[in-house]
Amino acid sequence: MALMAVCLNSSERPPWYWPKSSRRRAARSTSSWFLPRQFENEANARTHERTTGMEIVESFADDPLEYFVSGLGTGGTIAGVAAALRKHSPATRIIATEPDNSPLLGSEIAQKYEDDGSPVAASHPSFRPHPMQGWSPDFIPLVTTTAVERGLIDEIVPVSGAEAIEWSRQLAREEGIFCGITSGATFARARRIAELAAEGSKVLAILPDTGERYMTTPLFADIAEEMNAGEEAISHSTPLCRFDMAPGLAPAAPPPIPVDVAPAAVEHVEGFIADRNRPLLMFSLQWCEFCWSARKLFDAMGVKYSLVELDGEPYRDLAWAGEVRRALATRTGSPTVPQIFIGGQRLGGVTDLFDAYNGDALAGMLAEADIAASECGIADAYALLPAWMHPR
Repeated sequence: MALMAVCLNSSERPPWYWPKSSRRRAARSTSSWFLPRQFENEANARTHERTTGMEIVESFADDPLEYFVSGLGTGGTIAGVAAALRKHSPATRIIATEPDNSPLLGSEIAQKYEDDGSPVAASHPSFRPHPMQGWSPDFIPLVTTTAVERGLIDEIVPVSGAEAIEWSRQLAREEGIFCGITSGATFARARRIAELAAEGSKVLAILPDTGERYMTTPLFADIAEEMNAGEEAISHSTPLCRFDMAPGLAPAAPPPIPVDVAPAAVEHVEGFIADRNRPLLMFSLQWCEFCWSARKLFDAMGVKYSLVELDGEPYRDLAWAGEVRRALATRTGSPTVPQIFIGGQRLGGVTDLFDAYNGDALAGMLAEADIAASECGIADAYALLPAWMHPR
C-alpha cells in the first residue's frame, strides 16, 4: 500500500484551512507563511479519508478487511481512514494504539482546549515521556478527540517502548523493512491482533516512517558504528558494490564509454576545460560524498576552484544533462564523478586527487598551473572521506 501526501495550492485552500488567530493571519499576509495546524485542522482527517482511506477501501473491495491498526500522532491518519472504512467497510474494526506508559486516550481524562482548538498550555495529566517519537504528544489533538467523539475508534490498545523497538529491529533484520520505533509499535500490536483473530482474518497496519529518523535514539543503541566481522565478510563478497576496495578485489573493467555523443555537449564540456579562467576545474554532483571530500581538501589548502555541478540548475533538462555526462565520460574514459582538471589537464577522480596529495605531486601540479595553495596540515587526504568509505 502506498501512502500519499497532499499539498493544497494557496488558491485552493478553503477558509477553514487557514489559522484562526488574527496574529497568524497578519503574519501570513506580511511574511507569506501559513501554519497548517495539523493537530486541529479538520483537513488533516479529510485528506486521509479521500486518499489513504479510499485506497485501502479499493484494495480490499473484493475481500473485506477485518482489522485496521494505527498509532496516534496527530490523529489524522486513523480518523480519515476510519471514516472511509465506516462508510464502505463497516465491519472492519478500527484499533488505535498508544504508549503503555503514556495512555492519554486510555486514561479517559478529557483534554482541555482553547477556543481555537489548540490544547491548553498544561500537559495532559497522563502524559509521560516515551520512545515513540511522533506519537502521543503531551496532549490529545483535537483531530483525535473528534474521531473518538464520532465513534470512529473501536478499541485502544497500549504498547510498550521495548516491544516497539524490538519489532522495529525485527522488521529490519527479517523483512528488510527499515522503519522507525512508531512503526515497530504499530506492527507489534497488529501482530498480536493477528495471533488472536479468527483464522484467515486480514489485519492492516500502516508503517509510515523510516529508520533514518531514529539514528540517535535507543533504536540504534546496540548497533556499532563500524561493521562487525560478519558484515565485513558480506561486504567483501560484493566487490563491485563497494566504495572502498579491499586488496585483491579490483573491480571488473568499467562499461564501455558511449561514443554517440551530441557535438553540442562535447563543445560544452571542452569549453569548460579550455577556459583559462578555470585553471582548477571539477565536474561534480551537488550531494556526492566523493565530490564533497575533494572540496574539503581544496578548501583546506585554500585553493580557488570552479565547479560544474552536473545536477545543478543549468542541467534541469535531463536529456541535456545526460548528453553532457556522456560527453564528459567520453573525454575522460570514466563514467564517474568527480572529474578534476588542472590547467586543462585531467587529474582524475577523488582517489587520483588524494593520491597526488599524499604523494606530494599535487603541489607541483598546482604550482605549474599558477594556482596558489597553502599548507593545510592534513596528513592523509583519505581521512576526509566519511568513515564508511575509508579504505581498509
